[in-house]
Amino acid sequence: MVTLHALKIYNDLIFMKMEKLEIMIKLVSNLLYEFEYATKVDVDF
Repeated sequence: MVTLHALKIYNDLIFMKMEKLEIMIKLVSNLLYEFEYATKVDVDF
């Protein structure tokens, strides 16, 4: 699991900051998609 310490952005170059931001956005969007998918339960058997 990603910890808050792992999300700290240090004195990196701007393109490194942008890459980290892009990766974090992808992770969050994937988590939201999976959460949405997991909450759609088909109760009809």
